[in-house]
Amino acid sequence: MVLAAGLLGALSLTAPIGHTRGDGGWHAGYGQAYGHGNSWRHGRRALRKLRRVDADEDGKVTLEEFVIRSRTRFLELDADGNAELSAEELTKPMREQADYKVRRLMKTYDADSDGKITQDEFAAKSRKRFATRDFNGDGKISDDELPPRRQKNKSKHYGGDASAPGDAASAAQHGKGPKHAGQYRGGRHGKYGRGQRHQVRSIEKVLEYSGRRFARYDTNADGVIEASEILDRGRERRVYYQRRRLHVLDANKDGTISSDEFLAGPKERFAVMDLDDDGAITADDLPPRMARRWKVKTSK
Repeated sequence: MVLAAGLLGALSLTAPIGHTRGDGGWHAGYGQAYGHGNSWRHGRRALRKLRRVDADEDGKVTLEEFVIRSRTRFLELDADGNAELSAEELTKPMREQADYKVRRLMKTYDADSDGKITQDEFAAKSRKRFATRDFNGDGKISDDELPPRRQKNKSKHYGGDASAPGDAASAAQHGKGPKHAGQYRGGRHGKYGRGQRHQVRSIEKVLEYSGRRFARYDTNADGVIEASEILDRGRERRVYYQRRRLHVLDANKDGTISSDEFLAGPKERFAVMDLDDDGAITADDLPPRMARRWKVKTSK
């Protein structure tokens, strides 16, 4: 939900500390709590967020400091100042982001500024990008036009192409049969997924892929893309997000979000993170490694 990112960040201080996904699980709030993977990177990010909300830099994050950014965000979203957020106010950032995306796409592709993007205008960007790699202008990316790293691994990155003789062997090396040669990079994205985009070595394939993308935007199949069609592509997603946020935040189901309802999530997370229930998040409430860094910082 790309268009929702701004609002999710606003509703957060939901993650004033750490990086969480979904319901956050056991590591919600502590940046994976040094559990696995990039935990230290998440831990440092968590520490930076703690420092930002520790307004008086006393090494203690009070509840008021913890929720201040969410409280400020609520006031920003409450356009009519009635101390409640309607569904429209709640999703206003999504609509603004969608409008910006439309303006940017139209500016990028609508070469003659007539408010419509033709298939030729849409394909022009793809042609231009391809031309930057097609040094001799023959409509194909030959081996000597590949970056050095790709030349060494052309069978891996450009499998299935006639000019990549190592294709079948490379596929076999990855446990795939001959019919899968050059396709294992596509993964769950399928024939025209992200893995396959990097395998395109002819202008014909580039234009084929561009045509498919154009058709997805041209919802009424009239041969042009208008701003309303771009907006319509994300409308269902925005409506669903609106319903979901209301379901999560609207505790009394009256169709609006009060300040208390908006801050309920951050307050609950604060209570979970305040391990000793002393009303503040201090070094004693943090994982050991993070606590040591927190003490060093606040002692300076």
